[in-house]
Amino acid sequence: MTKSREKETAKVPTGLSLVPKELLPQVEAARRTQLFSGMDALEVARMLPCLGARMVSFEEGEYVLRVGERDAHVWVVESGEVHVIREDWLGNRNIQGSFGPGESFGEAYACSPDAMLPVSVVVVRDVRLLRLDVRRMLRTCSSACPFHLRLLSNLVGQMASKNLMLGSKLRYLSQRSTRDKLLAFLSDESARQGSPSFAIPYTRQQLADYLSVNRSALSSEISRLRDEGVLQSERNWFTLL
Repeated sequence: MTKSREKETAKVPTGLSLVPKELLPQVEAARRTQLFSGMDALEVARMLPCLGARMVSFEEGEYVLRVGERDAHVWVVESGEVHVIREDWLGNRNIQGSFGPGESFGEAYACSPDAMLPVSVVVVRDVRLLRLDVRRMLRTCSSACPFHLRLLSNLVGQMASKNLMLGSKLRYLSQRSTRDKLLAFLSDESARQGSPSFAIPYTRQQLADYLSVNRSALSSEISRLRDEGVLQSERNWFTLL
């Protein structure tokens, strides 16, 4: 075997070389998420057919899910980005969350199949999604049994993480001023990313929608904080000083 071939083989993750070629995109997308944490590629490949896995694509501006619909799927982002939003009858939009590659959404609503969605999911960058049937997650399957308990444990952990995220969002909204909302959000992002310098997944308008504030007021506050030496900013990049 040549040295180049040896290096190539050494880079193959556990079990990945044994995965059928047609399943590789699904397996690689799934393994990037917390849902399949602790499983190697071959274990994931064995589970995906039992979970009704399917890759789907949407273009920017399209809706993956709309308010009022019922859905029993967990969605994993392979590439692109989606926003979970609420819109009122006047067209005002509030962003509930942003999900990019390696992240998933829809777990809580999928586990409550009779509940109608109170939010919509819209594509902000062309997206490829792995769709999984949560009903099959909650039922045992003979071919997936060795890994099923781990999957369910990961699902519970994922939902707990989402609840913590919702708690953070409520804390931002409870702040009295635009300044306080912004600083609470940026402080959490800095801690989450482990650095005083970080990028956020929102444009200025999207950040205003997420924090439920006026865009002009938000831009003015960012400029004021920059002048005061509290932070530096360039588009969606921030540094807390």
